[in-house]
Amino acid sequence: MAGMGVYSLYKDDTVNKKVYTLYDDGVNLTDTLLYDFTLPVGDSVAHSTEFLDFPDAHISDIDSIFIDDNYRKRIKINYTHDFEVDSAYWIEGIGSTNGIQ
Repeated sequence: MAGMGVYSLYKDDTVNKKVYTLYDDGVNLTDTLLYDFTLPVGDSVAHSTEFLDFPDAHISDIDSIFIDDNYRKRIKINYTHDFEVDSAYWIEGIGSTNGIQ
């Protein structure tokens, strides 16, 4: 039996600007949303596998960052961890500053 959690397999849907991972909930292996680069400021990201344990996770800012001669969309996500406000970034074409969770 496989352990629960995220596997290192992912599917990049470049048309819809979403990234999925293969997630094991203990019963089924399913494609599960990892990153969604279409969400606006204020939207919840608690449905992403990265933030399943953080129901208050939301997009607080969207800007861009210059990496390797290209501007890439950067989404700032705020969430509460151990009673402290924390943040992470999703960078389009790169991933999360938290790594794959």
